[in-house]
Amino acid sequence: MRLAVLTGLSLAAAVPVGLSAARLRPHQPGLALLGVGLVAVLTLLLAFALVQPHRTLVGYLTTAPAVIAPLLAAPLAHLAGVVDHPVLYALPTTGAADLIDAGLTGRPLSPAAGAAATGYLLVWIASAYALARRRFHRHAVQAPAAARTSRPGRPRGRARWRGGWVLTFARADVRTAGLDLLPAFLTVVPVALATAIRFGYPWLAELVRDRTGFGLDPYLPLLLTVAVVIHVPLIMGMVGALLMFDDMTERRLQLLRVTPVTLERYLGYRIAFTGLLALAGLVVAVPVCGLAPDALPALLPAIVLGAAQAPLIMLTATAFAGDRTQGVGLLKVLSGLVLLLAIVPWWLPGPLRWLGLLTPPGAVTYVQWAAHSAVDVVIGCCAGAATALASAVALRRRIVRRYTEGL
Repeated sequence: MRLAVLTGLSLAAAVPVGLSAARLRPHQPGLALLGVGLVAVLTLLLAFALVQPHRTLVGYLTTAPAVIAPLLAAPLAHLAGVVDHPVLYALPTTGAADLIDAGLTGRPLSPAAGAAATGYLLVWIASAYALARRRFHRHAVQAPAAARTSRPGRPRGRARWRGGWVLTFARADVRTAGLDLLPAFLTVVPVALATAIRFGYPWLAELVRDRTGFGLDPYLPLLLTVAVVIHVPLIMGMVGALLMFDDMTERRLQLLRVTPVTLERYLGYRIAFTGLLALAGLVVAVPVCGLAPDALPALLPAIVLGAAQAPLIMLTATAFAGDRTQGVGLLKVLSGLVLLLAIVPWWLPGPLRWLGLLTPPGAVTYVQWAAHSAVDVVIGCCAGAATALASAVALRRRIVRRYTEGL
């Protein structure tokens, strides 16, 4: 039932997107919807199979991209003409992309090719269904039954408060990270992102120049802002928010009322933890990516302000999301909003660029682009720090009221 509902939602969402892509004149809408529906069923079954071993949302989100990303990247590369090799058809989504493309644009697709793509997708769907069913039986049926019938161990004594509340929270995060592969995610993402940009940007710039005659070099500061200085804090802010969602789901925030640790201290730890992760990621990613025109010391003010965006994202999601499902949706909206606010100064006329200082992401952009003007850097840092601090205080106050007064 759930699979049918989610597939229906995917098809409903695909209709306006397909109509806009085909300029309201799709050639064979049924063929396009067939491709969308088959891909939706496949990805939903794979996601259901992948989520079973994980006890937290963070664990699923740190491992699922390894399976889902190639299924999305291959058809995108095929349709864009970046890679055109028969090996791409080893992934069923490439054939689905041909079905969708033929349905929307009228690109020729023989009946035999369409039937082969559909049949191959159905084989993958059947395999994904078998995998999802087996994993569900193993992790959701057998594991709880084994836990109930296992011999109980010795009763635990009273837990000792060793190392203070900061180390206690840190040990809890380490245990969660060990279960959910979070350290690998945090370590690899900034480095992988920066490395991909360093080696991929020259090739991409040359490809765009050859095909369109459009040069990307004048937009290097904008690319640095969007792809690194704002993107890395976005990732770390999402990780911090997901950890807080897990704490919310397990009602740890309510338990703080009967412990020596206050909710305010817990939030302080989370803010510091997320901010330091973002700062470390930026210190690594900015020099490695190859987009920075200046040495690292000249960009340190922008890096510090950029790192401060991560706790704001975490606090915003926690302050307004009711559960993990709402939180993930809100994080997607926040990502787009933060990126939009960060690039607004680029499109504003010179005399009006100071308007970017009214938002924390805009202040980051302002400081990054004014790296050679000490006065502008000081003004931007003061404005960015003031707006970030005011936002953090307001969000922190809302979270405290929410869990102490039932807001």
